[in-house]
Amino acid sequence: FSTQIDMTKRAKQAFDSEGISIPLPPPEVPAPEARKQ
Repeated sequence: FSTQIDMTKRAKQAFDSEGISIPLPPPEVPAPEARKQ
């Protein structure tokens, strides 16, 4: 469990050092569920 937390911290630090935030879907692109309606 502690190893998983450490790896998450390392991944977050790697993202931060690259200036990359956790990717999120662009807001202008509708979710698949929204397109069905």
